[in-house]
Amino acid sequence: MPESSDSALPNIEIADLVWQPAGADAPTLDLRGSNIRVAAGETLLISGASGAGKSTLAAAIAGLLGTLLPGTLSGTLRVGGVLVRQGLGLSALCRRIHEALRTSQASNTARAPE
Repeated sequence: MPESSDSALPNIEIADLVWQPAGADAPTLDLRGSNIRVAAGETLLISGASGAGKSTLAAAIAGLLGTLLPGTLSGTLRVGGVLVRQGLGLSALCRRIHEALRTSQASNTARAPE
């Protein structure tokens, strides 16, 4: 089995992300004014009170908001350089992220160390 490499992991970029579930009066995740970048291989701790939006943020990163869970997602969310956006569909999102990672791995393999 090949050794795991940080370069095979996706970067995550979040800016001004807001999620309002269908039928809700207000957003359940509101990161307006926040810009977060987690580089490949980095670890990010997310903590907060119950109901603060930790699980909602994880669902957004996984591509579930606006695909499997109805509602409105706005702002910017990129995983592996792929813009996660409402209406893309989970299957199409997974294909785009897979292709981005495969392309990244191929370019890293092409640049073998001397």
